[in-house]
Amino acid sequence: MESFIPRPVRLQVLFSLNCFVAAMLALYIGFSIGLPRPYWAMSTVYITSQPLSGALRSKGIYRLIGTLLGASAAVAIVSVLNASPELLSLGLAGWVGLCLYISLLDRTPRSYVFLLGGYTAAIIGFPSAPAPGVVFDVAISRMEEIGLGVICATVVHTLILPQGVGPALNRRIEGWLADGKAWTLDVLMAHHDPKRRADRSRLATDAGDIRVLATHLPFDTSNLRETGRVVRALQDRMTMLLPIVSAVGDRLDSLRAQGPLEPELDAIVAEVTDWADDSETSRGRTEALAARVEMLAPPLGAAATWRDVLKDNLIDRLRLLLGIVQDVRDLRSSLRSGARRLPPGLDPILRARARAPLYRDRYLAFLSAFAASGAVLVCCVIWIVTGWTEGAVAALSAAVFCSFFATQDDPAPAIANFLWYTIAGLPIVALYEFLILPAVDGFPMLALVLSPALLVLGYLIAGPKTAGKALPMTLGVANGLALTYTFTPDFSGFVNSNVAQVIGLTAALIVTRLFRSVGADWSAWRILRAAWRHIAAVASASGPQDQASFATVMVDRVGLLTQRLALIPQGHDLLTVDALKDLRVGINTQELQRVRPALTGDGGAAARLLSGIATHYRRLASGRTDKLDLTVAPQVLTDLDAALADAARRAPESSEALDGVRVLVALRRNLFPDAEPYEMEAAA
Repeated sequence: MESFIPRPVRLQVLFSLNCFVAAMLALYIGFSIGLPRPYWAMSTVYITSQPLSGALRSKGIYRLIGTLLGASAAVAIVSVLNASPELLSLGLAGWVGLCLYISLLDRTPRSYVFLLGGYTAAIIGFPSAPAPGVVFDVAISRMEEIGLGVICATVVHTLILPQGVGPALNRRIEGWLADGKAWTLDVLMAHHDPKRRADRSRLATDAGDIRVLATHLPFDTSNLRETGRVVRALQDRMTMLLPIVSAVGDRLDSLRAQGPLEPELDAIVAEVTDWADDSETSRGRTEALAARVEMLAPPLGAAATWRDVLKDNLIDRLRLLLGIVQDVRDLRSSLRSGARRLPPGLDPILRARARAPLYRDRYLAFLSAFAASGAVLVCCVIWIVTGWTEGAVAALSAAVFCSFFATQDDPAPAIANFLWYTIAGLPIVALYEFLILPAVDGFPMLALVLSPALLVLGYLIAGPKTAGKALPMTLGVANGLALTYTFTPDFSGFVNSNVAQVIGLTAALIVTRLFRSVGADWSAWRILRAAWRHIAAVASASGPQDQASFATVMVDRVGLLTQRLALIPQGHDLLTVDALKDLRVGINTQELQRVRPALTGDGGAAARLLSGIATHYRRLASGRTDKLDLTVAPQVLTDLDAALADAARRAPESSEALDGVRVLVALRRNLFPDAEPYEMEAAA
């Protein structure tokens, strides 16, 4: 079978079969123990199920916790505010918005707890408003039915040919390392293919995806379950590789632009290229090569030329490249063997990285929360004014669908898609409800008649291109049938409940378009401005800050930015921004803060340079989006060259001053790549 059926197809078939078995098991148990709404358990199976079993268990646990949070909130809000429909509506709408806001600020899988806690309160609270005395019973049954669905999905996907997170993570890491190796070889061999620039930028995006995937490891059953620290350390080294490789490429290009490389330097670059192409090289060979590289560093002093300092900077970056790549190789070997311990030198780096917060857009989170609360309140007004019983369904639908898609820059297209495919699923629901189910007798026959629709929809859910269409149809079928122990066709109930759901989706769509829809360019500008403000803060600080944490945050932003730049049309000003260059400037600025006392104390050219960098990035962060000017003030170059001359004079006696030379050369190349070569006499 393996030779005829592609692996993705086999996995989709397996996923669909597992979902169907779990859904029928949940439905059967729900019928057997007398749960009031067993179809909630069936829907939960399809919402919770993930192709990777570790991600499923992670999502299932967070779903249980979120359901408990939402159920508790619903009981409290309804019990206190049931006397006033207006206050009850405000309370539930405010809770949905608050939970969504918190969820969007936590960019990890556990954000699902708050997401679910918000709309679960709406699902329980709004239908219970006319009879507040039953809210506790509804909350308990919701917990039971969600728990049943989660348990059934987890058991079936775990026992029947589980797909672990570990192997998928390994494939992603191996793919990233192959791409990183190809980029490194291109840089060392001076291969500049413009078509591959976007691929290189996507390395930052892929690193973020690997980070998210690794958070599911504690819930996995593969041999990588206990290797979370090794994976995080590997991702840290991968993160630091991006600015180093790009810096090596820049220095080589600059030296080659001035003339051919010296024979000994050309030979060592060729040897590093050969080493980079050999992925299984030993640490001993790496250390020996690093020692030979270090021997090529030219002596620096007052008579140093621009080529001298560039060559020294390249040697330093090559040394860093050798060390980081070897760390990556060692960690990859540890991961393959299932090792849990880290090399001693990487442990403090990982601890620093763990403290680094990821990018958070509080304003966008607020807009999402405001739109969700607003859409719920619009439905509540319709519900209260008309006295329509099913108005509660509209309000809870608005809460659910505003929350579902809030992580997107513009959720409106996704909500519209969900609306249309929910409507497209209604004929299937009607066919079952009024033609097929009335003739069904017994659970085996029920499972048999449900199998064609659910197996096909489950297969489509597992496909990346069809999931967005199949999931709303699946949930529409599962919830629309509203299967309970006894079945009675109800045409008016069918029409009312589905019309209410369509109204809720429509309200969510309209309010989202009015208050929350933003373009990829708008989000990209906000990410860029946050990065520029961060660099300005680093330059303005009174001392050095943690470099590993800064690099982690900046690479996270580069990944988010890359996703959005791919959606922006050619010719846009944003496409002129080099986010990797800004990342290098930030790291260089941190290093300059560290070595500044060894240069001129608290004053002098280094201090003026830091002030100029801070001013430049603050100007960028506060500038107009339609007039992007990346030009750095000429005075910054004057101060930079003066600081470089001072550092070069001190370099023979001070290792920190030598580090200062390297940092200042890097800053000059990043901020002024087209400037005339540095001259010591002119700078002095």
